[in-house]
Amino acid sequence: MTPLRPEDIQQLRPIFDFYDTDLDGRLSAMQVGQAFQQLGFGDSNMAVTLTDFPAFCRLLGLAKKRAFEKDPLDGRLRLTFRLMVKDNARQELGAREFLDAAKAVGVTLTSEQAERIAELIYPEDGTTFNENEFVAFVKQQIALS
Repeated sequence: MTPLRPEDIQQLRPIFDFYDTDLDGRLSAMQVGQAFQQLGFGDSNMAVTLTDFPAFCRLLGLAKKRAFEKDPLDGRLRLTFRLMVKDNARQELGAREFLDAAKAVGVTLTSEQAERIAELIYPEDGTTFNENEFVAFVKQQIALS
């Protein structure tokens, strides 16, 4: 049993197929790790051998469950941030990267809006923000609304 919804599983099929480069219906541990990183989970060193699609969904479901167990909102926000910085080695975002990440997920912001939001998240005298600062900011905004 996986905590993934049927629509989650349907969206995972193209990702699985992308990493199944030899088209044998199974992923190696390295391929599973790459897929997990693409999905925002940092588990690049998976303790698996070969994984078929149902096992891939179970593994991802367990990772999702672990991420959301303590605080579902916190888990979702952390996953969102990880998806935004997936190609950023610093694991931090500035206004420009935030604008690009927002566009990538279909959120339309002007440069000025992205800059203002980023400025609100930055720690004092900062020009970038990390995962913890992002999560704290969004939770504070929700509490204020």
